[in-house]
Amino acid sequence: MRLRDLSDSKRTMDNKLMLDVMQVDSRKWPTLADLNEKVNENVVLPQTILNYGEYQQKLQNLAFFAEQGDHESMQKLLDKEEVMEKKNALLQPIFRDLKSAIRFMTFTDEYKAIKDFLDNRTLLLQEFGGQSDSAACKEALTLLEREYARLIAKQRQESQGNATRKLKTLKKRLEDMFQLLSLWTQYVEVIYMPEADIHIL
Repeated sequence: MRLRDLSDSKRTMDNKLMLDVMQVDSRKWPTLADLNEKVNENVVLPQTILNYGEYQQKLQNLAFFAEQGDHESMQKLLDKEEVMEKKNALLQPIFRDLKSAIRFMTFTDEYKAIKDFLDNRTLLLQEFGGQSDSAACKEALTLLEREYARLIAKQRQESQGNATRKLKTLKKRLEDMFQLLSLWTQYVEVIYMPEADIHIL
């Protein structure tokens, strides 16, 4: 039994140490205050011209069709309907997976409690006929807010007090973030995919 106690104590210390390291490392992460300094928007946002080689080729083809007076071919070149249809066919499943991943990441216990509170608050207001200024309605809303505030505070306290549980939560969040970044990388790769590669598909 004593050996098990020592093993549990060592695991708890290791978890606390890992959390402390992550806490120190998180100070380097971007915040709302220094977001503009730490995040380069030119890297995050795609350029207007995705491929300069294709852009130059397109200008040459447009000039050729214009010289020939072939306006129909010029319009087809500008519309790029076939390319857009193929790209959309590739992007749609990735976009669905992105939406599902984001929805799953935001659906936490605290989010469920807040959503439940908002639903009950709406029902309460409907019960009082939308008269939120009445004393009875204000009292009921105050009681409801206190109950859910107590529930959320208890959830946070339980999460913060248990290092193992907190570490598992952080691990799951990191895994979800990795999946989200992988999906976003696939999404951007399709957007940047050269037209020549699209025509091969």
